[in-house]
Amino acid sequence: MEAWQPGQNQAYTLQSDAQEFFIKMTAWIDLNCWGFWEEVWYGLVRTTALSTRHCIYCKTPRVPHEETLYVQPCSIPANARHVRLTTLIHDYYSPLSSGNQIPDVVCESCKRKGAQITMVARVYPDILPVYIQRFGSTRTGRNIVTHKNRCRVDIPEILDLSRYLEGKVKKAAVFELMSTVQHMGDIETGHYKMFGRQPDNTWLACEDSCVTSAKFYQAVEKADEWDPYLLFYRRLPQSGRIRAMTTTAVAVAEQKDKKEKENKKKKTKEKEGKKEQGKKDKEMKDKKKRKASELPDGKTETPGKKQKSRKKVLV
Repeated sequence: MEAWQPGQNQAYTLQSDAQEFFIKMTAWIDLNCWGFWEEVWYGLVRTTALSTRHCIYCKTPRVPHEETLYVQPCSIPANARHVRLTTLIHDYYSPLSSGNQIPDVVCESCKRKGAQITMVARVYPDILPVYIQRFGSTRTGRNIVTHKNRCRVDIPEILDLSRYLEGKVKKAAVFELMSTVQHMGDIETGHYKMFGRQPDNTWLACEDSCVTSAKFYQAVEKADEWDPYLLFYRRLPQSGRIRAMTTTAVAVAEQKDKKEKENKKKKTKEKEGKKEQGKKDKEMKDKKKRKASELPDGKTETPGKKQKSRKKVLV
């Protein structure tokens, strides 16, 4: 693999090297894989989307253009302080968002300026990388001022993107969070930390050579100087196509679902057994009460006392 260098269009984002390296790596694999491995790689992290440009006045569409995404971009609004990840993803696909407005394009039909881009997803991958765009720049005269957006982003454990798939019949596209990368520092200096979900559903925090146990909320919430930056979601087995060669986590998830179902059945049987036993115990108590009420002179001796009295008579 050739030596990695920051992208020309992102050279100012000095601390976005984790995302840039991931993009560089995926692009290199895409160009150098073919045949069987190309098919495997195609379904692993690559999203295929279709973008169509429409005139905002006469609604005349241009020829749809197919796009390939290795990372789902999520652009944070400039003045936002608290947003949801689902809102950022919706803005990416919505034609009404500012990122999908093209004011300078002239329509070939009505000759007026103004267009919108409509995005739909054709195929979602088995592993969905999500990039929260925290690093940016603003131009003031001849100078470019770089900055980091520390907006709080609510990150869900389960992400449903079925609504963005093309076609009238929507297939399920439900993802589960598997890993996050957090950044500490500003745009020029900083440090990275990774959180990962284990097969037993516990979390680990990896910082250089130090690995410690962690909780889910630590992986998704901003704390002190740490901000979630890169997210990796895994497509759930019940949500459609899963390739056998993606990751062993799929098999683990299926076993986990199977165990949960078995445990549920076991608990249901135990509950039913306890209910039946309770009924039997109640019937026995009722029988004893009825027998006690049948004794002469209203006596309610217990069977033990009755046996003792009989023994005395025999003596």
